[in-house]
Amino acid sequence: RATAREQKLKVRHRTGEEKQGISLLWDTKRWGKEQKKYLPIENKVLEAVLALGMFMAERGTSFNAFYGQKGICREQVEGIGGFDAFYNSVSKVIFDEGEEFSVLMSEVLRQDIFLKSKVVFCVVSGLNENIMGQADRLDKAGILTIFYVVTDENIEDYIKQSNERKKIIVLPVEAGLEGRL
Repeated sequence: RATAREQKLKVRHRTGEEKQGISLLWDTKRWGKEQKKYLPIENKVLEAVLALGMFMAERGTSFNAFYGQKGICREQVEGIGGFDAFYNSVSKVIFDEGEEFSVLMSEVLRQDIFLKSKVVFCVVSGLNENIMGQADRLDKAGILTIFYVVTDENIEDYIKQSNERKKIIVLPVEAGLEGRL
């Protein structure tokens, strides 16, 4: 119509597809040998993962979940109907000292699994420079990354690295999740 109206050839330039996917990636590293130290952290990680999963499922939002179990485990959750299977899988997750979140995230990035994601939620029990570098890579790809860090330690230096596309939210180990996710 614009061509006819202006008597000049008009061409529509598409700037690319809008990313729609949501990904949830979480840490399955066991921190230490004492149950009283590692169990509260692991419980809070699982609580946050299930809360985020339920939030999306209740709204009919599909998402991909990734976690380490001596390799990448990936599940696609399709709304509330897929949440029960997801919950069942989460209940079987084994935390292990050999699991490294930065290795898991690096492998997922290497396979370009996140490229269709609009948002990546990460639930971790700690941050390091390697993880932050990978988050920068997602930022450059236009992907919003939100880190939920389960810790009672001071991570101000990392929080200062937050920006519009990379957010860091602390989840204290003994605090409730309400109002934090």
